[in-house]
Amino acid sequence: MTSFQSGMDSVRNLTGSPIAGLDPHELYDTRPILYEMNNVLFGNGRGNEEFANLPRKLNICISPTRDDFPHTQINDLGFEAVKDPASGQLLFNVVVGGYFSGQRNIMSVPLGVAVTEEQLIPFTVALLRVFRDHGPRGNRAKTRLIWLIEQLGFEPFANLVAETMGPGTKLHAAVHATHDTPWERRDLLGVHQQKQEGLNWVGVSVPAGRITAEDLEDFARVADTYGGSTARLTPEENILFVNIPDAKLQAMLTDPLFQKFKVNPGNLERGLVSCTGSQFCGFGLIETKQRAMQIVAQLEASLHLPNPVRIHWTGCPNSCGQAQVADIGLMGGPAKLNGKAVEGVKIFLGGKVCGLLIAAVLRGVLVVGSCSASL
Repeated sequence: MTSFQSGMDSVRNLTGSPIAGLDPHELYDTRPILYEMNNVLFGNGRGNEEFANLPRKLNICISPTRDDFPHTQINDLGFEAVKDPASGQLLFNVVVGGYFSGQRNIMSVPLGVAVTEEQLIPFTVALLRVFRDHGPRGNRAKTRLIWLIEQLGFEPFANLVAETMGPGTKLHAAVHATHDTPWERRDLLGVHQQKQEGLNWVGVSVPAGRITAEDLEDFARVADTYGGSTARLTPEENILFVNIPDAKLQAMLTDPLFQKFKVNPGNLERGLVSCTGSQFCGFGLIETKQRAMQIVAQLEASLHLPNPVRIHWTGCPNSCGQAQVADIGLMGGPAKLNGKAVEGVKIFLGGKVCGLLIAAVLRGVLVVGSCSASL
């Protein structure tokens, strides 16, 4: 982990599958290529001036399954692993342009090309150079990658990236893959068999993603005691303990840690996501994490829900909590009660990560104090 280029107009953290290398259904283990890409883009952890002054920040991820755990559909640049039905070759369809802001919310759209494993890093480097050299730098509300692509056109942009990769570079046409059965995005929480015989991963809920230093020490203790001294984080702010042998599984599940961090939480807690909120973020218009946990606890005590419901809290329109892809999204904003300024939220309904669906705004700003009853 490093803090180099973790803010401002740079490439942000690269994302892959939280169960990479463990997943029986993955087409590709994303870890080696992401480590290599990270070293290239960030100068082996020392920083890289070449990509430290982009027109705006840029998020990159690689998804190896139909679950889209790293959220290619809301990243500036996403690679989706797919087998070419005609040749059986592993390729990566390129999707671009996804982001949320106070001015625009857009899911990623296909660029119309696919790359090989060997082209993943050269394509990424070339795309960043094109974005750096040609991207708009005026109105910051219109400087994310998609604005350049729409300005140039999708095909001309792809051609310019290929040209930047070097003479003679050829990109594949995007692969249209068909599937015989529908695919529901898997829940990573609970106990799951890895593809390695006799080993398991155990997904644990971290309510609203809040972890203390003492919690981290406990996580390390559990990982050392029962598994391979490794734990992983998910985009939904939960934690996975991996490589747990069958013989240690039952003892692990009785560890006192899992009274606070549940292996099988309720159907609201397991889908709860929250941004940092106003407690620690200067952009936050409302406090999010404590409120999110309190309201979920109240609702689970009074409701029986047969299926998980994903509730995402985000403290401002920048939407780090990704309210637009939640079943129920709550976005902080100013409100008035009896003529006085108070904390409020906009409510979104019907979003979905794995399925290209942005939630619709249900209503205008609602006073935060009435959230529990409204939900």
